[in-house]
Amino acid sequence: MAKLSTAKVQKTFAALTKAITQRGVIDAFERAGKDRKLLLQAKKDPKKFLLGEGIRLPPRSEVTFSTERIAVGVFRFCITICLRVGPVIVCVRICRRIIIVIG
Repeated sequence: MAKLSTAKVQKTFAALTKAITQRGVIDAFERAGKDRKLLLQAKKDPKKFLLGEGIRLPPRSEVTFSTERIAVGVFRFCITICLRVGPVIVCVRICRRIIIVIG
């Protein structure tokens, strides 16, 4: 098995964390959570959705977007970004709670 540099994995983790915690990423997904059409677009192809919002991601990274209903009018949105580094897959996931006002 090939030897893997811990520094390289840490650098990748830091780059993924920086990419996913950008204010633009969080704002884009919060907007998607409040607009059904954007939500379906974000779930269908999250990478294309983020590129459309003008957000750059690390090359070869994979992005997933999931939702979970916690209570009436309250959803949890999770964004996961992963990148393969040799035999290891490094992932970062953030979740936010969004209250949907039904009126």
